[in-house]
Amino acid sequence: EIFERAGPGGKTLKYVKGNYMLQELNIAFLFDWSSTIEEVKETETGFWVRGYISVAFGDRYIMRSAIGTADKHKGVNSEDVAKAACMDMIKKAASSLGINRDVYTGEV
Repeated sequence: EIFERAGPGGKTLKYVKGNYMLQELNIAFLFDWSSTIEEVKETETGFWVRGYISVAFGDRYIMRSAIGTADKHKGVNSEDVAKAACMDMIKKAASSLGINRDVYTGEV
């Protein structure tokens, strides 16, 4: 489930797809998690989203915030780019809880 893409400076970056991250969150927290978008901004090159996820942990909830981004590409409508930025935010927040962290820290 690990994919690669070209990154800045010719680096190869590893990632997991959004639907896989959602599946991992559902398994880890038995569907007892949620995401909240606090702010969405459109820029010249794409979108950025600020938000957080909340996950159940025993009798309390843990929140992790993150900023997600997505670049505009020819032929892709703005709504899809904004959704991609939202998914990026969820993936970053989830990885801060340890979900697929090894992929994003280069341990894989």
